[in-house]
Parts: sequence; structure tokens; C-alpha cells
Amino acid sequence: MKKQINVDLFLSWFETNKDNELSRANVWKQDNDQLTASFKQDWPLSRIKNMTIDEYVIGHGSKSKSFCYEIEQGKYKNLHLSIQGGTARKFGIYWSRKSHSYIDKSGKILTEVEAATIFNQLRVELVNLIESVQNREYNILLDSKQKKLNSFVTRYALTTKIVCLYANHQDFTGINFQSNKALWLSFLKGTDSDISKNDSAYLINNKVTMILTQQVPELTNILLSFVLWDFIQNYAELENNEVRKSNNIMENGKMQKLHQVVTNSHNVILHGAPGTGKTFLAKSIAADIISGGKTTYFSELTEEEQEQLGFVQFHPSYDYTDFVEGLRPKTQTDGSMGFELKNGVFTNFIKKAQHNFELSQKSERDQVLENQSKNLLDTYLENVEIGEDVLETTRGSEFFFSDINEEQIELTIPKNDIANKVNLKISDLQDMIASKQSFKHGKDVTIFFKKYQRRRQEDSYYLAVFNDIIKKRKVSIPDSKEVDIKEKPYVFVIDEINRGEISKIFGELFYSIDPGYRGIAGSVLTQYANLHDDPTQKFFIPRNVYIIGTMNDIDRSVDSFDFAMRRRFRFVEVKANEHLEILDALSDDIKYEAIKKLTQLNHEISATNELNENYHIGPAYFLKLNDINFDSLWQDYLAPLLQEYIRGMYDEIAIMLRFEKAYYQTSDQNDNADNQR
Repeated sequence: MKKQINVDLFLSWFETNKDNELSRANVWKQDNDQLTASFKQDWPLSRIKNMTIDEYVIGHGSKSKSFCYEIEQGKYKNLHLSIQGGTARKFGIYWSRKSHSYIDKSGKILTEVEAATIFNQLRVELVNLIESVQNREYNILLDSKQKKLNSFVTRYALTTKIVCLYANHQDFTGINFQSNKALWLSFLKGTDSDISKNDSAYLINNKVTMILTQQVPELTNILLSFVLWDFIQNYAELENNEVRKSNNIMENGKMQKLHQVVTNSHNVILHGAPGTGKTFLAKSIAADIISGGKTTYFSELTEEEQEQLGFVQFHPSYDYTDFVEGLRPKTQTDGSMGFELKNGVFTNFIKKAQHNFELSQKSERDQVLENQSKNLLDTYLENVEIGEDVLETTRGSEFFFSDINEEQIELTIPKNDIANKVNLKISDLQDMIASKQSFKHGKDVTIFFKKYQRRRQEDSYYLAVFNDIIKKRKVSIPDSKEVDIKEKPYVFVIDEINRGEISKIFGELFYSIDPGYRGIAGSVLTQYANLHDDPTQKFFIPRNVYIIGTMNDIDRSVDSFDFAMRRRFRFVEVKANEHLEILDALSDDIKYEAIKKLTQLNHEISATNELNENYHIGPAYFLKLNDINFDSLWQDYLAPLLQEYIRGMYDEIAIMLRFEKAYYQTSDQNDNADNQR
């Protein structure tokens, strides 16, 4: 029988393992105390109040000493708790090497003015948070309404770390309680704390910390973080298994069937009425495929597995340059404007899938060589000082690193008045390292890269950087190191696929996405192939890529959905009553009432002339009940939608009255009875 995770179980476990736990926790505490003292010297509140945007953001140089870099990846990454994983968007703003610009939390490229405005607000909110914590004024954290006033409150792991870094009192522990809120609510059952699922994760953290430090005084919040985390690692899986059994849509075999449909067909579109949870289901299927059936939750995928899931939402303005590739404006070093070819979101995703597929097909020896070369190059680039490390070619031409992104290295040649910029492809450098060849002259590089068919200016710089990498190599990775890279599934979700102009977005990829032409057999030259380093290189989609689209059946753009595209997808209908587990996020009483209203309302919709199940109301609409009541849901969301459905029909008022009665579960008989009283 499963043990219920609660305070009593923790106390019993701690008493049994006390000596070992305290011994290990105190070692961790010593390191933590030293780092805390160092952090408070490096990042006092006075510095936070006056820091610049580049002191805050992550992304400016591989050796960035910014606040965000330091606490996520740098010196203080393991202090109190780790916040690694996900994207830099969690900081509200970051610098993108790829676009050479600041990016906000939604992924939007910002102008300098926009970036300054957003950062100034973030700095005010961060200072407000730190001052509140230091003054022991926790309302900003404990009141769930405060998240609308301070955006940091919604960044749970980051804010928990900031609280632990700056707090003068031991009122919180270094664990992100939001990541498994249900488990901690269960943990507090049987105590005097009046906690509900609507309370903030910080309040739950505070209650757990206060209860446990009172019952076990020797566990300060620092020690408690270590010991409590150890306890959860021992017992959390038991609780998670129970949660999955009650919430997971794999319970009735639906997920196994959908998993098989996608992997067999490669291209699937989930279609149905609005609000039926198609996007939620698409991500669940993707997580199930990527994890090999271990989970249907994206949040439970490892950081590496999350890279195997791509997502985009189509809209009328979306086009080929966003999806595949296109020319994008770029500010030159002299201030003038130019253009450069940039990959679209789909191309970048396919490149990751291609790399995995091609590597999985190589021999073990080739996999070892590629892994060694990648590790060596990554280590080298991590230690490059942007704008400072100066190298020279065999002819004495000096240059320095001006930028590094995921695909290429930008070099600046200050004494070259004609062409003072050179870009080196990271993949080409990696190929040179993996070849184990000796390169002594620029012509050796030219011969190696036969695909370019001519001597290039870049070859001398490839040679100089390559030789510097070899020179600075500290310890080579043994050839005997085992590498066994398997073929992995990559899933790309296209939300609202019918809202974009399909032929304009996919272009020649109509051919490549056909399940019958995956791999080299379906390779095509893209529209901008003549601008590629190798103009003969073709685009193809490997067999380990699966595409899931979502589509609302009543959307007016459905009629214009390209028939050639329809033939390449398998269509799976998602009905309003099939995935009611979406409503598990509601309390039991509200969930029960929501299902009754949904069922009654959809029954009345089906009974209305000119309407059918494509016009049903999906359960996702009822998730709004976490913030509003049933009346507001009807007045502000459902009634306007239904009014739009029946616009132009005969006797609209009578139809809307029937819908309202169905929603409120009243009848004409009840009305007559009320009138007689």
C-alpha cells in the first residue's frame, strides 16, 4: 500500500536517517555559506538599484558576468537551488547572439527604446522584491493577486532563488514548490495550516518551512533545503505515479492509440470544435512520443528531450521567410543596413533532427570522433573573450572574435579596409577537428572543403582558428570513450495550421513533408539556395520527424485549406466530451458542475438547426473558472461566441434563450412552476 507523503512521514524518515543526512547537509551548508557571502559582496542591493541592462541580461559573451548569467550558469548556479533549464525568457529580457538584439519574454525582437523600457520596469520590480524580502514584508509573495503587480512573482524557480539569496530571515527553503504544488498540498494535510490549491506556492513554501523548523529546530532553512529535497527524491515518485493514474489520458488507452496514429502516419491534424483541448492534446502526444511513453507532460521531459519538441502558431501574416528561410535586415558595423539569410523556425528544428538522424547512422568510431570534436570546440568557444582575444593568419593579418552564435563565428579584421568581417561556420570547424588531419596552409583547408570548389578568403581564418584550438587543447578525450547515439523522435506542433496561407508558408516543402518522400528521396532546393554556402545543398525532412497540426472545424479559413496539403495529413477528430480530464485542474465540485453545464449546452447546440457537433463548446473554456465564476463565463465568453454562431438565423433570441436555459440547467416546466408560486 502506498505511503501518503506528509509531515509525519518526513519526521519519521528524518529520525531514521538523521546522522547521515545532517552530515551531508552540513558539508553542503559550508559551501553554501561561502558562496552566499561572496554573492552578497558581488551583488548587493545597492548595485541592483543602479545596474545597467547588460549587467542584468544573459547572452552578452560566453564569459558574461551578468546577474542572470551568474545565478543560472556561473559562479552561483548551484547556490540554494539550480534554475538551469528552459530558456532565457524566464528573466523577462535577454540578448540574442543570433539576431544581435534584445528579446522579451514572448520572443519579440526589441528596439533599443523598447528594451530600455522593459528593463527599467524589471529593475524596479526586482528591487521591490528584494526590499520586501529583506524587510520581511512577504505580501508580494504570499498574496496570489500580487502577481499582476510584479512579474517576478510568476517566475517561481527564479524568484525562490532570489528570495533565498537576499532574505535576512529563515522563512523560506530553497525548493521550487510550484513545480509540484499538488504534492506539497498533500504534504500539509493533517497540519493546522489552512492551505488550498488557490494559495501561492510561496505561501506553501513558507508554511512547510515554519512547520518543519519548529518541529526540528536543528534544521535551519539551509539544512532543511538539502534534507527535504533528499526526502522528496525518495518518495515523490510514489505520489507522482498516483497523480498520473488519475489524470493521465493514457489510462483508457487513448494515448497509446494516438501515439501509434502519429508514428505510423508521420503527419496528423487534430481537428474539432473550439476549446476541445487540441493544442493540449498535441503537446501531450508529443511528450509521450519523445519520452517513449514515460510521460505526457512537457514539463517532465528532460532539457535535452524538450529540444525535440518544436511549436509554432500560424496566422494570416505568417509566410515562407518565417517558416523556412528568408532575408532579414542586419545593422552593419559602420551603421549601414544590409540583409542576411536567416533560417526559419522549421528549418532550425529540422537541422536538429537531421543531425541526430545522421549521427545515429554512423559507426561507433565516427560517433566518438564527432563527440570529441564537438566537446573540444565547445570548450574552446566557452573560453573565448569577445572583442579581446586576438589571433593572426599565417600572413600576419590580425583579427578578433566579434560574435559567436549557434551556427557561426563572426571575426573582425580591423586592418582590412575592403572586407573587415569574416564568418566561419561552426559545423565546418567541427568537421576539420573530427577529420584528425593536419592543416598547415590555407590551401589544405581549400582542398578539405571540396564542396566550395574554390579558394576562399575564409580559409586562412579557418586555419588560424583551427590551429589555436589544437594549441589550447588541454586534455584529449580518450578514443575508447563509449558513445552510442540512438535515433530520436522529433515532433513539430503547428497550432491553428489552417489560419496560415499554406502554399505560401510551405512552398516547395509540400513535396518534402509527404510521408512517402521522407529523407533524401524528398530533397528539394529551397527558394534561397543560390545564397547558401553550398548552392547545391538540398533540404529534406528525415524519417524521425513527426508533424502534428491543430485546426478548428468552424474556422472560416478551413474552406481554403489546400487540398494538396490535406492529402499529406491524416485527420483525427477531437470531440468536446472526449478529454474532460482537462478539467482536473478545477476543484472537484466546480469540475462536476462544469461537466454538467457543458453536456447540457452541447446537447442543445446539436438540437439546433444548422448547427452540429463542430459547434460544441470544449472543456478548455471552463478552465477560466479558476479566475471567474459561472455567470461571468457565460456572459463574457460563451454567450458572445454562441451569438456569433447563430447570427443571421431565424429567431436568434429564442435560440439564445434555449442555450442559456441549458447552461443553467433550467427548463420551461421550472419557469412555469416559478410563475405559479
